[in-house]
Amino acid sequence: MPRTRNVLLLVIAAVALSTGGRWYREHAERKRHAVATATPQNARVRIPSVTYDRTPLRDVIADIQSRSGVSIRVNWEALHAAGVSPEAPVVARLSNITWVKALNVALGCVQVPGFGRRLFYDVQQDGSVVVTSERQGFPLACLEAYDQRELFAHIRRLTTSPENFARMEKEVEGLLVETVDPDSWARHGGPFGLCRARYGWVLVYQTPENHRHIQKLLEQLGETRHPLAADRENERLLSRLRGENRSPEPGVPR
Repeated sequence: MPRTRNVLLLVIAAVALSTGGRWYREHAERKRHAVATATPQNARVRIPSVTYDRTPLRDVIADIQSRSGVSIRVNWEALHAAGVSPEAPVVARLSNITWVKALNVALGCVQVPGFGRRLFYDVQQDGSVVVTSERQGFPLACLEAYDQRELFAHIRRLTTSPENFARMEKEVEGLLVETVDPDSWARHGGPFGLCRARYGWVLVYQTPENHRHIQKLLEQLGETRHPLAADRENERLLSRLRGENRSPEPGVPR
């Protein structure tokens, strides 16, 4: 079964990391970096203004492609399966935004509720973009190993109890699962998402799109090692890991 296969992949990866497999660590780091830094062509190109008044999605995407110079392909079959047609109306009025933001707003206007129906774009190796549905991204799920030894070393200094440290590892896992696409994780009944924090590494089985969000969140957590640079949100995140505040706070999913 797929879930059993995923668990076996995590176990194999954990054994490789705990025994100090240098090749695996270097390979996982290169792959993680490639996923985290994948950027579409001309990502910073800005569009002075856009006005869409029930404009068909097909025309909106063509307009964004023309004004940005980015190659944008659409998997219309996947969008149709997600309940979105090329004629779906887009209503938006935006100014001085990147084409990435314009595309995300347009997709957000037409996507319909339901697990697996979220729309997103996937960056190809040549820098072009493919618009598809969340369900089409499921087969792209892959295992990534995030090196968080510095973060966990910092956490370890906050507690001398092995039980508390194990609890903090679970807190990191929970933070990722509750924050990044919660419905996709196996513990929530999703089809594949798995997360384990062990030995200073965070092992995650997720889609490339969700890996990008996970990388950003882990970088945010890492910034809490520098109190002078940490913003208020980071301080709340660190407080949660310390166990200093056990009550729910707005903006910090539990």
